[in-house]
Amino acid sequence: MSKRRVDPSILPLVALATLLLSSPLAAQGPIHASFAGFGVAGTNLDRLVAGATQSFSGTTVTGEGRLSFWRLSLDARYAEGDLTDDLDNTLRFVEAEALIGIRPIPWINLQFGPVVRKTEESSGSGTVSFWEARALAEAALIPTIVSGHFGMWFAPAADSEDIDTFDNRLGAEAGLVLRAGRLPILAHFGYRISHAKFEQDFREETVQHLYFVLGIELGR
Repeated sequence: MSKRRVDPSILPLVALATLLLSSPLAAQGPIHASFAGFGVAGTNLDRLVAGATQSFSGTTVTGEGRLSFWRLSLDARYAEGDLTDDLDNTLRFVEAEALIGIRPIPWINLQFGPVVRKTEESSGSGTVSFWEARALAEAALIPTIVSGHFGMWFAPAADSEDIDTFDNRLGAEAGLVLRAGRLPILAHFGYRISHAKFEQDFREETVQHLYFVLGIELGR
């Protein structure tokens, strides 16, 4: 069975285009609006444990939203679905996050909050809670129509039921938001990758999402 794989090399290209336009002059339009939406994502999970590699891929259903007020924001995201490997083993994947943000300048959002990941498979289940700090750059590329964002994050701490020794977690995301003129409808699509290392069993996990979400802006 063939598995979909997202090439991580596309991320720097998207990030470069976004950062070139992420300036105070470009920070126009409703990039800070509150919204809520639902969609799907192609999700890959690559796991390395004691030198052995296992890869899962599949489709997850995702929901996301943001509440904005003044310079503050609350972002939430949820994804859930079944992933399979080359031997048709199934892994139930669930991931949820809630991040509080503040904008020291209009186009930079500094965020902090928990990201919880749960996996269930025939060999057992596990839950990891990461505490993440993020820096997100957001800019209007075409005012009121297209905005872009690029973010990077790290997790200084984590809690787990079955993994005692957390090392670190790094990640990045790039995406675009398209708006339908004066209608309160938006489409959000992008690419997200995170890599976590655990000292126990020399374990590493890389999760990738290629997502598409349709939503509505709140308060328009």
